[in-house]
Amino acid sequence: MVKATSEKDVLARKYGNNQIGDFLETFTSSTSGPVEFDKNGDRVMDYSAINLYNMKRTVAWTVHMKGETIEKRADATFFSGTNVRPKDEPDLQRGYPLFTDIGAIVTMGLAGLLILLIIGTLGYLTMNRDHSAVKHMSLPFISLTCAGLVFVLGATFLWVGQPTPLTCMLRRWIFLIGFELTMSAVAAKAYRLYKIFDNAALSKLHKLSNVNLMIGCSLIIMIQIGMLAAFTFLAPQKSVHIVSFSSDTYECVADNAGMDRLFNILSLVYNGLLVAAVAYLAFVTRKAYSQFRESVFIMYSVQNIFLSAVVVSPFLFIIGGDFALGASYIKALTVCYAVAFTYACLVGRIALALHLAKSKSANTGVKMTLSNDPSSSGNNGISSAENLPGKPQTMHGKYPVKIANKLFETWHTNRVMLLALEGYLALTRNTGSTESGKLFKLRSITFDPNPPSYPICLEIRADTTSYLIQFNKEEDKQKWVRALSVHCLIMSKSSANKSSNNGVSNLGTHPGVGNPNTFGARSLAFSGGVGMASNNNATSQFQSQIGAYVGAGKK
Repeated sequence: MVKATSEKDVLARKYGNNQIGDFLETFTSSTSGPVEFDKNGDRVMDYSAINLYNMKRTVAWTVHMKGETIEKRADATFFSGTNVRPKDEPDLQRGYPLFTDIGAIVTMGLAGLLILLIIGTLGYLTMNRDHSAVKHMSLPFISLTCAGLVFVLGATFLWVGQPTPLTCMLRRWIFLIGFELTMSAVAAKAYRLYKIFDNAALSKLHKLSNVNLMIGCSLIIMIQIGMLAAFTFLAPQKSVHIVSFSSDTYECVADNAGMDRLFNILSLVYNGLLVAAVAYLAFVTRKAYSQFRESVFIMYSVQNIFLSAVVVSPFLFIIGGDFALGASYIKALTVCYAVAFTYACLVGRIALALHLAKSKSANTGVKMTLSNDPSSSGNNGISSAENLPGKPQTMHGKYPVKIANKLFETWHTNRVMLLALEGYLALTRNTGSTESGKLFKLRSITFDPNPPSYPICLEIRADTTSYLIQFNKEEDKQKWVRALSVHCLIMSKSSANKSSNNGVSNLGTHPGVGNPNTFGARSLAFSGGVGMASNNNATSQFQSQIGAYVGAGKK
């Protein structure tokens, strides 16, 4: 710099017209080697790229700036431990399942097992269609329910893999038609229960034949098919590739977004009204007697469908993003759960009841799992019918009793008392130091003197519950049949099975439905054989008689 100007100018910071490049000279450094500069004053030198792997340094490349060339000195080892060069950007996360994914294999396997179970159960019920347990539950509607469940499960297979315009349309068609098949069958059964329970003229029951109800089911299904066909023509769907910052997926999108949105709203409203109607019918008939508590389990199924819809709804709007794949698995598993629950409530329990009815223990009338624990049932000695001293209209005895229209119920020894003058029938059990039970109005009771598959038994139906009472001798049973016949209606399922199936039936023998004019049972409790205070005269008399009976040491 001094050479270019002068020492005095440098000290005065007067450089004239000189640039920075005018003051740079090439020289050689003992540490860094030759030092050179270009016309812009930038240093020109060769440098090396060092590869560091497992704390080992290796010169991989040398960059020659003058010649603008790169000299490879050794193979570089990358983070993966190989010489394969990684991508500059990470792979996008796939947002849709493939058939080779373990999650897809699990969900498809679960759906396939459920389909086989449903088909197998339907085959078992079809082979035993003449059995009373199947006749009372209407096999045509069971078949319709099974077909709908299989359709819904089949739609989950179309949710796997990259969608196409065809699979986009089939997903919607198969799922909705399957849903309509199931709900229409459930609606038909709920409607028949409601009309019988609320019917004032039995002559109108011909409208509730299987043919008429099946026409109604077809109408429900055809409305949904009509909407599907219309919107398939007006707003066909196609597969669209959607890429986000970290993932990519495919979405079924309609050409006409407005029409597609209209279809979704109409379909949601239509099916929502259908589910609400079935829920209402099941609720108002929840107290109606049916052989397998059909209304109760229809209500369970509808509640579960609503709950599953609430769980799935948020994930229907998760299309792209990091959780798209997880959302698809949650939707598939929730559908499988809803189908399994509906199958268990509407189909599986009927097959289980049929199996139990055909088992040896049921056919022979053996007292199954009769409790002999004194702490749970007191004196379990079985006694025949007899009259209380001074009470010729009061008959009592101790017999094995179990609830007939609930699965897995066992036999327990109960005291059975007929209070003819007071108009009540009592069933009580000893539970420790307390005797408790139920008191039924005789005019609200119906009974079957010859229940199928239970010899030497009679079946009493009160409220929504059916009780089986087993006797040791036919003579003792006939004594109770004669006494009850004076005060209660006889409704025999045995005679119902022999009647013609033309859609007209009396109220008691209609499939799956019993007496609608039953009243709730009144629960009672007794401590040490002494009745508690009550404002009801009949109840007080009953308690006094129980106290006198126990105090007298009768067995």
